Amino acid sequence: MTISGKIIQILPEQAIGQAGKTKQTVILETDGQYPKKIAFDIWNDKFPVSLGESVTIGVNVESREWEGKWFTSLTGWKKEGAAMPQPSGPAPTSGGTLKPRPEPPIPLPLTLEEESGLPF
Repeated sequence: MTISGKIIQILPEQAIGQAGKTKQTVILETDGQYPKKIAFDIWNDKFPVSLGESVTIGVNVESREWEGKWFTSLTGWKKEGAAMPQPSGPAPTSGGTLKPRPEPPIPLPLTLEEESGLPF
């Protein structure tokens, strides 16, 4: 799955466990009429990001249960920046232009805080 938008916040890096792994949470704001803010994690400095950068991020979405409650995480594994070259394909033969297929929106629960009592 990919998400596209602009990096609006980069949280401090966190050391996780004793194995020296690090995690950094990044906030991305999507484009469009109704922009969404999406937090995702980057593990062990997998790729660099800059504040204000427009990117497309490949993410893995994973949910797990803990004490009867479910938690979902997004982990970034690949970055495509706006300045990176786009693959070129064959020219359209019908005289039209090729348009990328839009990604479906990611459904998020609106009342998670009220239901779980958690601050997030």
